[in-house]
Amino acid sequence: MKTYSYCSFDVFDTLITRKVADPAHVFLLTGIKAVSRFDLDIQPDVFSVERVNAEKDLFKTFKEPDIYKINTHLCERLGISDSYANKLAKLEFETEKEVCLPIPNNINRLKKLRDDGAKIIYISDMYLPANLIGELLTIYNINQANEPIMVSCEYGCNKSSGKLFDQTFEKLGIQHDDCIHYGNSQKSDIDGATKAGVDSEHLPIGNLNRYEEILSGASNFLNLNHEKVLHYSSIAASSRSARCASEKAEGNIDHTIYDVAASVAAPCLYAFVVDILKKAKGRPIFFMARDGYILHKIAKKIADARLLNQDLNYFFISRDILLLALLDDLSDKYFESEVHKIYSKYNVYEFIEMFGLSKTQAVERGCSIEWLNSEISSIESEKFRQQIKNSPVWEDLKKESNHRKSRFKRYIDEIGLLNSKEAILVDLGWNLTSQDLLYEIIKDDKVKMIGYYFGINRANARIDRGQKSGYLWDHRGTGKKMKINGIKQILEVFCTAPHGKTLDFRESGKTIEPILDNKEEMHLRNWGVEDLNMGILSTVDNILKYTNNETLDEDKYVIERLLNTFWNDPEKSEIQSWGKYPFYITDQGRDSISLHNEWPYFQLLQHVFSRGKMPYGHFDLWPNAHINKYSGVKKFLLLAAKSSKRSIKSVFRRIW
Repeated sequence: MKTYSYCSFDVFDTLITRKVADPAHVFLLTGIKAVSRFDLDIQPDVFSVERVNAEKDLFKTFKEPDIYKINTHLCERLGISDSYANKLAKLEFETEKEVCLPIPNNINRLKKLRDDGAKIIYISDMYLPANLIGELLTIYNINQANEPIMVSCEYGCNKSSGKLFDQTFEKLGIQHDDCIHYGNSQKSDIDGATKAGVDSEHLPIGNLNRYEEILSGASNFLNLNHEKVLHYSSIAASSRSARCASEKAEGNIDHTIYDVAASVAAPCLYAFVVDILKKAKGRPIFFMARDGYILHKIAKKIADARLLNQDLNYFFISRDILLLALLDDLSDKYFESEVHKIYSKYNVYEFIEMFGLSKTQAVERGCSIEWLNSEISSIESEKFRQQIKNSPVWEDLKKESNHRKSRFKRYIDEIGLLNSKEAILVDLGWNLTSQDLLYEIIKDDKVKMIGYYFGINRANARIDRGQKSGYLWDHRGTGKKMKINGIKQILEVFCTAPHGKTLDFRESGKTIEPILDNKEEMHLRNWGVEDLNMGILSTVDNILKYTNNETLDEDKYVIERLLNTFWNDPEKSEIQSWGKYPFYITDQGRDSISLHNEWPYFQLLQHVFSRGKMPYGHFDLWPNAHINKYSGVKKFLLLAAKSSKRSIKSVFRRIW
């Protein structure tokens, strides 16, 4: 590997970044201060636009103007005295100092190169002169006193032309082939260095990714005032800062999981939780396992940062616990519908085993082997519980069901739910089965349940089991329905808990604790659930530091765009990392169904020439992962397999 005596670094978005996503938003912050401090009759957003235009104007004459010339021309454009020019320039730099942040990974690389003997140079296309850039670098102990800072506004040329590199090396007496340049901009740092005959390495981590660009550019598709523009800009910067601080190596699976968690999951879940906290108004909140795990973590961070006096609980619960505790309490129709949703792949003996009876014990009590081995899904609708009631093990099952209910009620009493006049339940939602079943258990305890959910499906969300409201969508009404596509699946992935589902409860000393089925834990940890949670919580930490506003009416439009962009237009690296998520772990944890599985040609051909449905866990889970990842013949076959009509004409129509 070639070694270099000198290493040059770009500054902005390579070594330091900002608490706002776009440099123009620094001007917006400056405008807010200027209006207040100098009593100017100007709107901050007008100030920001004119500051950008003033710089553009001067590029036609000065090519590389500095901050003082720009602000002098800004005064002219605003129609105010040029006596404000130096004051505005000083105010702008003051703002830069307040919002600048380090990019730790790149700074560490610089320091290692320095420690290894390389001499460091800073080369920047910037309107701030070298002394001011040096001041910014000093804040984070990046530069040393003898390290030169070369800035375009002081030499009248820039990096993208290659000329600033030439000027730098001529002044310092350096050979072009004895230096390597590091920077975030393909045009200025990489292409410009190539023009000058200088080796370079691209460090793009400080650039906004496509989700952060959606946040930063929210005003492009929404009518926002300057305060809301800054809000979304700060959230985008919060995500970028979390990515820049991550120790995950760029390009690997862990890094991509972390990035999407920071840029998509965190802004979406943060807005949802803030909305919940506002609606709760101090009433106790119970975040239901397992989707509520990360939501509970976010809520605790918000409550601590905002000094909220809010009772926040993580509530271990599952449909299995509730349904098995209500074996003899629900109507046959309701019980059967839920059993077939949850246990359709089970044999009868596997269902009975959950009540503590083995297959051998069931046979000894008089159950037939044939009945015990039959799949629940094969039993005629609304006949299963009747068969259970007529079986020799019914009294054993009913007794254990009552014990389960007793243990569960003791648990919810310990966590304070039974003592609440009004209890806020939080979950992702969809059909709201857990709230409906919980209602059946505590309906005599005079607890008013209020459910807050990310989304509610139309068909199965009952209206007689406490209050319920959906954040992003509620399809129970007759109004226009939001197209949610795969949003449900990806939200379930975002809210993955690092533990298995709750199976039952047991006594532990004087308290009662959950029994968890952790067969999924290894699969989830191997995939990267810790990176997922870390990416979300790191961005939330930054949002709480960088923003004042907590949530806006426009959040739902931004959230919908973020989620749909990820689900409908995934990049190859996202498919390769997120597609490995173990969406479903089969019984005993022997196998898993991933969010995306690559199709071999044989299976594709088989489905093209048959009318069989694509198997669950392949095409149905993340269809756009296939369409985006494949090309040529495979893409043709995929679309042919997906097409409801098998004619070649219809396939070509779908492609073109």
